[in-house]
Amino acid sequence: MYRLAKLSLANRALIALITVFASVFGVITMSSLKQELIPSIEFPQITVISAMPGASPEVVDKQVSGPLETALNGVEGLESTSSTSRNGVSQITLAFTYGSNLDRARNQIDRAISNAKRTLPTDVQPQAIAGSISDFPIVFLAVSSDKPLSELNADLQRLSVPRLQKLDG
Repeated sequence: MYRLAKLSLANRALIALITVFASVFGVITMSSLKQELIPSIEFPQITVISAMPGASPEVVDKQVSGPLETALNGVEGLESTSSTSRNGVSQITLAFTYGSNLDRARNQIDRAISNAKRTLPTDVQPQAIAGSISDFPIVFLAVSSDKPLSELNADLQRLSVPRLQKLDG
């Protein structure tokens, strides 16, 4: 330790040069770092949603949720399932182990849904939805007006959207 202090004091110019070089290198590399407020996190789950308008929760459970759950139980990497049947809607959440290949699981789910469609009511079209944190909107905007909806939409597209698109981020 004593030698390092003595060497540093004897070579002040070299130490100053090394310090300047390290500072410049740090500033340059810092500007090239990728920075995100909310990093993209992919949750290992896929949700299957089906609509059956006008059906009671019991009918939805028996005619939609049950057959779909049976068909989806063979998907590779599946850790658990949970389903909710409400008036006119079935929601099945499939949780996978971390590290599972969700693209492959999504393909298997799509095939299982296609096979299960034969047993489902004809007007039921199940949809599989998978996503990460970056798929969720950062801002929700609610607007109300006495104007007709088409006119309000046109005004928003013309006035608000361009201003929002100019924001950094």
